[in-house]
Amino acid sequence: MCANETQTSQEDVSLRNLIVNDEHGLIYCYVPKAACTNWKRVMYVLKQNRSGSYMDPFTISREITHSLQSLTYLQSLPKAEIEAKLKHYTKFLFVRDPFVRLISAYKDKFVGTNEVFYHNYGIGILQRYAHMPNPPYHVKDAFMLGIRPTFNHFIKYLLDPLTEKNYPYDEHWRQIHRLCHPCFIQYDFIGHIELCRMTLTFC
Repeated sequence: MCANETQTSQEDVSLRNLIVNDEHGLIYCYVPKAACTNWKRVMYVLKQNRSGSYMDPFTISREITHSLQSLTYLQSLPKAEIEAKLKHYTKFLFVRDPFVRLISAYKDKFVGTNEVFYHNYGIGILQRYAHMPNPPYHVKDAFMLGIRPTFNHFIKYLLDPLTEKNYPYDEHWRQIHRLCHPCFIQYDFIGHIELCRMTLTFC
């Protein structure tokens, strides 16, 4: 796969998922649905440490964890600084079985009453793959009528060549190589969530 990547594509690589911690010389590429909330909490704790003691990562709210102001993102830095940190910092990410990750994304975004994802994706999925031209406008109304995108609808949406014609996949189901770019970034450590859970409680 990497052999097919071009210099042009390398220059266009997005670094929006890479989080920097200068205190410990770390770069973490977060992958949604691969324990990224808890790893962001760890990165937040490492950033806040000033006295040598660390707070419990699980005391940090999801709102703080996912706030763009809470962490330093690599893409926000000058180009020369980005290149220096990529060269010298320890870089890591965690991956997950791709199909299991899709199941997790579906459950999280479409099984519950998630108004945002229902509007952004659910209505279109119902229209295109459930042959429902006018699905309910609100997710709660849809659920009360027993209407929701099925996992089969979701997979059809992902496999449809038209899906990415205008917009790229949402990061919750975008392929890991398109989030973290291992063809261009030499990671020092790539962990597997299914294995990490046997030894680390925050995975």
